[in-house]
Amino acid sequence: MERISSTKNPHITKLRSLNKKAGRDEYGEYLVEGGTLITDMPKKMIKQLFVRDDEIQKYDDIIRSCDADVYILGDSLFKVISDTESSSGIIAVADKRKSDIIQADRNIIVLDEMRDAGNLGTVIRMAVAFGVYDIIAINCVDHYNSKVVRSSMGGIFHSNIVAHKDYQQLSDIIGNRCIIGLDSHGTNLYDFRPARTWAIIVGGEVRGLSNESRSIIDKLLAIPMFSDKIESLNAAISVAIATSWFCNIK
Repeated sequence: MERISSTKNPHITKLRSLNKKAGRDEYGEYLVEGGTLITDMPKKMIKQLFVRDDEIQKYDDIIRSCDADVYILGDSLFKVISDTESSSGIIAVADKRKSDIIQADRNIIVLDEMRDAGNLGTVIRMAVAFGVYDIIAINCVDHYNSKVVRSSMGGIFHSNIVAHKDYQQLSDIIGNRCIIGLDSHGTNLYDFRPARTWAIIVGGEVRGLSNESRSIIDKLLAIPMFSDKIESLNAAISVAIATSWFCNIK
């Protein structure tokens, strides 16, 4: 273990840059903050650990279980690199995962310009819970954003996320799957049963499904509402309901 005491230390400079997308892209790494997340993440993913000096004993098991360089920081310096108001005193550096080729027999979720980090993290968490490990993110918030990582509750470690800035390759990636769009003007979700592997497309929080996504959809579905008090559901909740339904159809 090595103690760091200066904000000018190159490790601190790098960590601060990893709080921004440009820095994550430059280094190909991202930050994982929090004892629970780091306890649950595969230890082979951890490249470096930064621990606040008053929490060394608390995280002794993590420190011993991973083959990574460990750095000790005082409270004031730890606040410089932390992205949370009440940090638990431990941050890991991990490599960004390279996207895998999506196999033809796997169901997928497509996120169409989802810009809210909390929503994206929730979708990742939900998808892994239902065994959907492949996500296509079109012009979305960076999935290695610290809020996305925290909101995913460890799902980010098990997801294959393919990020694109445009729609040009979307049809090729989706292939022969049944393409399902979620929209309040669609037909009843619970009346539809896909006959083959599927791809659910959900739009962003502001404009919903883009015209590009609508142009390739096979079936437009809506989640029925039983009250006139609420007009629509959150995007993450909508795709969770649809995913649960399709995964449980016998």
